[in-house]
Amino acid sequence: MTEKKENLKDKNNVIELHIIDKYYYGDKTKYMDDKEKYNDKINRLKELINKTKNRSIVYSEFWEIRELLDELGGIKKKDYNTMLKKYNFKFPTLYDNVVDDSNLSKGEQIRISEIIGTLSGTTMSIERKYVTNYEEFIRKIKKH
Repeated sequence: MTEKKENLKDKNNVIELHIIDKYYYGDKTKYMDDKEKYNDKINRLKELINKTKNRSIVYSEFWEIRELLDELGGIKKKDYNTMLKKYNFKFPTLYDNVVDDSNLSKGEQIRISEIIGTLSGTTMSIERKYVTNYEEFIRKIKKH
């Protein structure tokens, strides 16, 4: 491992121990459980985004993306709705068009792709914060 990676790992370990002491009163098991639950939510979000990219997602799963993005701090519901308005979509219409865009104009297909790209990018950003910033992680956990 390079020296830079070693330093980052050491820094994260110190921060993690600080979080366990400050927020979990030394209960490492509770911390690890919360961390695992949070990680599971990120993995579920990634799975749903992949289903969206493959156009194999069902309506309830598509709705779950919106809920997970809000819960994990990626895109708040208000901002999600603003994004839909920007692209001139309502949620049910967006879902229908994600699943089958064969009857759409090239411009509409591009807008759908941009939305999927935004959702995917936000998911990657959430995962990056989780992996590299434990303070951000703990704020998300303590918020919910």
